Amino acid sequence: MHLSDLKNFVAIVDEGSISKAAEKSYISQPSITNSLIRLEEELGKVLLLRGRGRKKHVITSEGEIVYARAKKILREIETIYDDVSTVNKKVKLGVPPIIGSYLFPKLASQMSKETLARIELVEEGSEKLRELLLAQKIDMALIGSRLPIHDATFEKYFVMRDTFSIFMGKSHPLATSEMLNFSELVAENFISLGKDYVQYHVLKTLFEENNCLEKINEILVTNELQTMKSLIGKEVGIGLMISSSAGSRADLAVIPLEKPEYFYIYLIFRQESILSRAEQEIRKALIKANEGR
Repeated sequence: MHLSDLKNFVAIVDEGSISKAAEKSYISQPSITNSLIRLEEELGKVLLLRGRGRKKHVITSEGEIVYARAKKILREIETIYDDVSTVNKKVKLGVPPIIGSYLFPKLASQMSKETLARIELVEEGSEKLRELLLAQKIDMALIGSRLPIHDATFEKYFVMRDTFSIFMGKSHPLATSEMLNFSELVAENFISLGKDYVQYHVLKTLFEENNCLEKINEILVTNELQTMKSLIGKEVGIGLMISSSAGSRADLAVIPLEKPEYFYIYLIFRQESILSRAEQEIRKALIKANEGR
């Protein structure tokens, strides 16, 4: 079986006709027709129903099987070329600042120096990392989500669930509270990360639930996590952050919400992608590190 025959068959199905497939592939119609006939004769099955009265070729049930298998084979071939050409290429791992500040160091401490040397961190918010992953500008990402992810676009591995808490300076009047209702806080000055971050959208939802959505336009926005913490520590305002991200800062009070808001963390990949050997190694190392943390 010729690889070119499988490639031509996939092109015919994708384009809907031999003539369009030939035009897109820069192959003559007789050549691509002969390729299809050769494949059908080798398999002993009709893969496409074609005739003068048909505007588009109709794929048979046998053709559907061959098409699905051929797509996988062609992706595997592409991966072989990628693996060979990117032996020393770094794997781009997307990590939001909050996850990067408290979770990734724990994972990294469980990984070998050789594995870490193959990683290039791309630090953006979770929303932005989804876009970069779909655009194939990064290879994988650790992302946060307010709700469990059911998006079929991504293959995912659940890492952990955390909660959001209110962060404020130690001398704030509410700093000794055991728990807070968000309705008590609507008059406060808020500091937040920007729109590319899950935290911003959770804060926006809480404002909306408390009938003060306009407050989202009054918050002080920064895209730097440490800047946000410093501003809160200096009591410029209060903030909503992941409970575990407090670290060892002595100037911050961390108070849970009466009605919990959750933060789900996943390691995600594009669903249709075939991982290179390096990417498989990084994924395995991250999963193993998470199990051992």
